Amino acid sequence: MKKIKLYISALLLSAFAVSCTVDDVKPQGTLDEETAFSSPDKLVTAAYAKLGDDWYSYPFNLWPYGDMSADDCLKGGSGENDTGYHPMEIFTTLQPDRGEFDELWYQLYSAISRCNRAIEAINKMETPDAKLLGEVKFLRAHFYYIISFSRCGTKYLSLLKV
Repeated sequence: MKKIKLYISALLLSAFAVSCTVDDVKPQGTLDEETAFSSPDKLVTAAYAKLGDDWYSYPFNLWPYGDMSADDCLKGGSGENDTGYHPMEIFTTLQPDRGEFDELWYQLYSAISRCNRAIEAINKMETPDAKLLGEVKFLRAHFYYIISFSRCGTKYLSLLKV
């Protein structure tokens, strides 16, 4: 009797597993290619938005990576644990696996990815807008400059003809 119940439950489970595929479910919170490339000006706006996406754990003004580590300024704050930059200030507990180094690199390459998407969308337009294209290429160059200045390890990411 137990074997019959086991076989029936296995049969029902396999029937439910086969009836639905992953392709049936549309992803939420993402843009498909057609929607994203239909309005390149919004992609340009998204690339510009990364300029103001400045947070204390990955500041784009690079003060923790230069001025603070050279003793030109102090971290400030209420104590040693309010940000992760205290080891950069004192240099005694500084490790290469600090999240503050990686997060700046991640945010900058995310900005470069937005620029590349905008460039691709502009190039797919019937008549590409040279002004928008120039703006986005300048933004991409700016983000590459910050990466090269902060010595995060620059990798040029572009599948496009520059």
